Amino acid sequence: MLRLLGFLGLTWVVYLLLIQIPVIGGLAGAVPILGLFAAAAIVSRLLAKWGSVALHRRKEKALMRELGAVDTPHNLGKLGLLLLKQGNYRRAIPLLEEVVRAEPDSAEWNYRLGCAQLGAKEAEQAVEVLTRAVGIEEEYAYGGAMMRLAEAKLLLGDGEGSLMDLDRVERNHGPGPECAYRKGLAFKSLGRKSEASEAFASVGKLAAEAVGYQKKDATVWSLRAAASRVF
Repeated sequence: MLRLLGFLGLTWVVYLLLIQIPVIGGLAGAVPILGLFAAAAIVSRLLAKWGSVALHRRKEKALMRELGAVDTPHNLGKLGLLLLKQGNYRRAIPLLEEVVRAEPDSAEWNYRLGCAQLGAKEAEQAVEVLTRAVGIEEEYAYGGAMMRLAEAKLLLGDGEGSLMDLDRVERNHGPGPECAYRKGLAFKSLGRKSEASEAFASVGKLAAEAVGYQKKDATVWSLRAAASRVF
Protein backbone atom coordinates (compact mmCIF):
# COMPACT_ATOMS: atom_id res chain seq x y z
CA MET A 1 0.00 0.00 0.00
CA LEU A 2 2.80 2.43 0.92
CA ARG A 3 4.57 1.72 -2.38
CA LEU A 4 1.36 2.39 -4.29
CA LEU A 5 0.79 5.65 -2.44
CA GLY A 6 4.39 6.65 -3.09
CA PHE A 7 4.00 5.87 -6.80
CA LEU A 8 0.79 7.89 -7.01
CA GLY A 9 2.41 10.77 -5.15
CA LEU A 10 5.38 10.84 -7.50
CA THR A 11 3.09 10.62 -10.51
CA TRP A 12 1.14 13.64 -9.28
CA VAL A 13 4.35 15.63 -8.75
CA VAL A 14 5.58 14.77 -12.26
CA TYR A 15 2.15 15.70 -13.68
CA LEU A 16 2.35 19.11 -11.99
CA LEU A 17 5.78 19.59 -13.55
CA LEU A 18 4.57 18.49 -16.98
CA ILE A 19 1.78 21.04 -17.10
CA GLN A 20 4.37 23.79 -16.61
CA ILE A 21 6.13 22.86 -19.86
CA PRO A 22 5.05 24.89 -22.92
CA VAL A 23 2.96 22.98 -25.51
CA ILE A 24 3.18 19.69 -23.57
CA GLY A 25 1.70 21.41 -20.54
CA GLY A 26 -1.18 22.75 -22.57
CA LEU A 27 -2.07 19.27 -23.84
CA ALA A 28 -1.65 17.68 -20.42
CA GLY A 29 -3.78 20.34 -18.81
CA ALA A 30 -6.50 20.13 -21.46
CA VAL A 31 -6.70 16.33 -21.24
CA PRO A 32 -5.68 15.49 -17.65
CA ILE A 33 -5.98 11.73 -18.12
CA LEU A 34 -3.35 11.81 -20.87
CA GLY A 35 -1.11 13.93 -18.71
CA LEU A 36 -1.46 11.52 -15.80
CA PHE A 37 -0.73 8.53 -18.04
CA ALA A 38 2.38 10.28 -19.35
CA ALA A 39 3.48 11.15 -15.81
CA ALA A 40 2.92 7.54 -14.68
CA ALA A 41 4.99 6.26 -17.62
CA ILE A 42 7.84 8.63 -16.73
CA VAL A 43 7.76 7.61 -13.06
CA SER A 44 7.72 3.90 -14.00
CA ARG A 45 10.73 4.39 -16.26
CA LEU A 46 12.64 6.31 -13.59
CA LEU A 47 11.89 3.74 -10.90
CA ALA A 48 12.97 0.90 -13.19
CA LYS A 49 16.21 2.75 -13.94
CA TRP A 50 16.80 3.45 -10.25
CA GLY A 51 16.18 -0.21 -9.40
CA SER A 52 18.64 -1.35 -12.06
CA VAL A 53 21.32 1.07 -10.83
CA ALA A 54 20.76 0.05 -7.19
CA LEU A 55 21.04 -3.64 -8.07
CA HIS A 56 24.21 -3.02 -10.04
CA ARG A 57 25.74 -1.14 -7.13
CA ARG A 58 24.87 -3.93 -4.68
CA LYS A 59 26.54 -6.47 -6.97
CA GLU A 60 29.62 -4.26 -7.28
CA LYS A 61 29.88 -3.85 -3.50
CA ALA A 62 29.56 -7.60 -3.01
CA LEU A 63 32.26 -8.20 -5.60
CA MET A 64 34.52 -5.61 -3.98
CA ARG A 65 34.15 -7.35 -0.60
CA GLU A 66 34.91 -10.70 -2.21
CA LEU A 67 37.97 -9.42 -4.07
CA GLY A 68 39.27 -7.48 -1.08
CA ALA A 69 39.23 -10.61 1.05
CA VAL A 70 42.11 -12.16 -0.95
CA ASP A 71 44.91 -9.74 -1.82
CA THR A 72 46.49 -11.51 -4.80
CA PRO A 73 47.70 -9.28 -7.66
CA HIS A 74 44.85 -10.57 -9.82
CA ASN A 75 42.19 -9.65 -7.24
CA LEU A 76 43.83 -6.33 -6.41
CA GLY A 77 43.84 -5.50 -10.12
CA LYS A 78 40.15 -6.31 -10.54
CA LEU A 79 39.30 -4.31 -7.44
CA GLY A 80 41.41 -1.41 -8.70
CA LEU A 81 39.57 -1.50 -12.04
CA LEU A 82 36.19 -1.40 -10.25
CA LEU A 83 37.26 1.64 -8.25
CA LEU A 84 38.68 3.28 -11.39
CA LYS A 85 35.40 2.71 -13.21
CA GLN A 86 33.51 4.32 -10.29
CA GLY A 87 35.78 7.36 -10.36
CA ASN A 88 37.40 6.49 -7.01
CA TYR A 89 40.83 7.30 -8.39
CA ARG A 90 42.73 7.77 -5.14
CA ARG A 91 41.48 4.48 -3.73
CA ALA A 92 42.35 2.72 -6.98
CA ILE A 93 45.93 4.03 -7.19
CA PRO A 94 47.59 2.02 -4.36
CA LEU A 95 45.92 -1.19 -5.55
CA LEU A 96 47.03 -0.68 -9.14
CA GLU A 97 50.53 0.30 -7.97
CA GLU A 98 50.73 -3.04 -6.21
CA VAL A 99 49.73 -4.87 -9.39
CA VAL A 100 52.28 -2.92 -11.46
CA ARG A 101 54.99 -3.89 -9.00
CA ALA A 102 53.98 -7.52 -9.51
CA GLU A 103 53.66 -7.21 -13.31
CA PRO A 104 55.87 -4.26 -14.36
CA ASP A 105 55.90 -5.24 -18.05
CA SER A 106 52.12 -5.22 -18.42
CA ALA A 107 50.89 -2.45 -20.73
CA GLU A 108 47.39 -2.85 -19.33
CA TRP A 109 48.23 -2.34 -15.66
CA ASN A 110 50.57 0.58 -16.37
CA TYR A 111 47.84 2.13 -18.51
CA ARG A 112 45.16 1.63 -15.84
CA LEU A 113 47.40 3.06 -13.13
CA GLY A 114 48.20 6.04 -15.36
CA CYS A 115 44.48 6.64 -15.93
CA ALA A 116 43.83 6.58 -12.18
CA GLN A 117 46.69 9.03 -11.55
CA LEU A 118 45.43 11.26 -14.33
CA GLY A 119 41.94 11.20 -12.81
CA ALA A 120 43.44 12.19 -9.45
CA LYS A 121 45.34 15.06 -11.16
CA GLU A 122 48.69 13.48 -10.32
CA ALA A 123 50.08 14.61 -13.67
CA GLU A 124 53.78 13.97 -13.09
CA GLN A 125 53.24 10.39 -11.95
CA ALA A 126 50.73 9.80 -14.75
CA VAL A 127 53.22 10.94 -17.40
CA GLU A 128 55.85 8.57 -16.04
CA VAL A 129 53.54 5.55 -15.89
CA LEU A 130 51.79 6.21 -19.21
CA THR A 131 55.16 6.71 -20.92
CA ARG A 132 56.07 3.25 -19.66
CA ALA A 133 52.78 1.81 -20.95
CA VAL A 134 53.34 3.34 -24.39
CA GLY A 135 56.92 2.07 -24.39
CA ILE A 136 55.64 -1.46 -23.79
CA GLU A 137 52.89 -1.21 -26.43
CA GLU A 138 52.45 2.09 -28.27
CA GLU A 139 49.03 1.20 -29.65
CA TYR A 140 47.59 -0.12 -26.39
CA ALA A 141 43.84 0.57 -26.07
CA TYR A 142 43.71 1.48 -29.77
CA GLY A 143 45.83 4.55 -29.16
CA GLY A 144 44.13 5.32 -25.86
CA ALA A 145 47.38 5.03 -23.91
CA MET A 146 49.03 7.64 -26.15
CA MET A 147 45.95 9.88 -25.91
CA ARG A 148 45.99 9.75 -22.11
CA LEU A 149 49.73 10.46 -22.15
CA ALA A 150 49.07 13.58 -24.22
CA GLU A 151 46.36 14.59 -21.76
CA ALA A 152 48.69 14.09 -18.79
CA LYS A 153 51.47 16.11 -20.42
CA LEU A 154 49.12 19.02 -21.03
CA LEU A 155 47.97 18.85 -17.40
CA LEU A 156 51.64 19.07 -16.45
CA GLY A 157 52.01 22.16 -18.65
CA ASP A 158 53.87 20.51 -21.51
CA GLY A 159 51.83 21.70 -24.50
CA GLU A 160 54.52 20.89 -27.04
CA GLY A 161 54.94 17.35 -25.73
CA SER A 162 51.19 16.88 -25.79
CA LEU A 163 51.02 17.98 -29.44
CA MET A 164 53.78 15.53 -30.39
CA ASP A 165 51.84 12.63 -28.87
CA LEU A 166 48.58 13.76 -30.47
CA ASP A 167 50.32 13.94 -33.85
CA ARG A 168 51.39 10.31 -33.35
CA VAL A 169 47.81 9.31 -32.54
CA GLU A 170 46.59 11.11 -35.64
CA ARG A 171 49.24 9.49 -37.85
CA ASN A 172 48.30 6.03 -36.60
CA HIS A 173 44.52 6.42 -36.53
CA GLY A 174 43.63 9.41 -38.65
CA PRO A 175 41.91 12.57 -37.38
CA GLY A 176 39.21 12.17 -34.75
CA PRO A 177 37.04 14.45 -32.58
CA GLU A 178 38.88 13.81 -29.29
CA CYS A 179 42.30 14.21 -30.84
CA ALA A 180 41.28 17.48 -32.53
CA TYR A 181 39.79 18.77 -29.28
CA ARG A 182 42.94 17.99 -27.32
CA LYS A 183 45.10 19.58 -30.01
CA GLY A 184 42.98 22.70 -29.63
CA LEU A 185 43.65 22.71 -25.88
CA ALA A 186 47.37 22.25 -26.45
CA PHE A 187 47.54 25.08 -29.00
CA LYS A 188 45.53 27.28 -26.63
CA SER A 189 47.94 26.58 -23.77
CA LEU A 190 50.82 27.68 -26.01
CA GLY A 191 49.09 30.90 -27.01
CA ARG A 192 48.65 29.76 -30.61
CA LYS A 193 45.11 31.09 -30.86
CA SER A 194 44.45 30.74 -34.59
CA GLU A 195 45.61 27.11 -34.60
CA ALA A 196 43.53 26.42 -31.49
CA SER A 197 40.46 27.95 -33.13
CA GLU A 198 41.02 25.89 -36.27
CA ALA A 199 41.42 22.68 -34.27
CA PHE A 200 38.27 23.33 -32.22
CA ALA A 201 36.32 24.17 -35.39
CA SER A 202 37.34 20.85 -36.94
CA VAL A 203 35.85 18.86 -34.04
CA GLY A 204 32.28 19.49 -35.16
CA LYS A 205 33.07 18.40 -38.72
CA LEU A 206 34.76 15.22 -37.52
CA ALA A 207 31.88 14.51 -35.14
CA ALA A 208 29.41 14.78 -38.02
CA GLU A 209 31.41 12.17 -39.94
CA ALA A 210 31.57 9.71 -37.03
CA VAL A 211 29.98 6.32 -37.54
CA GLY A 212 26.93 5.25 -35.51
CA TYR A 213 28.56 3.71 -32.43
CA GLN A 214 30.95 6.69 -32.16
CA LYS A 215 28.26 9.37 -32.41
CA LYS A 216 27.59 9.75 -28.68
CA ASP A 217 31.23 10.34 -27.72
CA ALA A 218 31.79 12.49 -30.81
CA THR A 219 28.93 14.77 -29.79
CA VAL A 220 30.45 15.21 -26.33
CA TRP A 221 33.79 16.30 -27.83
CA SER A 222 31.98 18.66 -30.18
CA LEU A 223 30.18 20.34 -27.27
CA ARG A 224 33.38 20.60 -25.25
CA ALA A 225 35.18 22.14 -28.23
CA ALA A 226 32.39 24.70 -28.66
CA ALA A 227 32.64 25.62 -24.96
CA SER A 228 36.43 25.93 -25.20
CA ARG A 229 36.11 28.33 -28.12
CA VAL A 230 33.83 30.56 -26.06
CA PHE A 231 35.94 30.50 -22.91
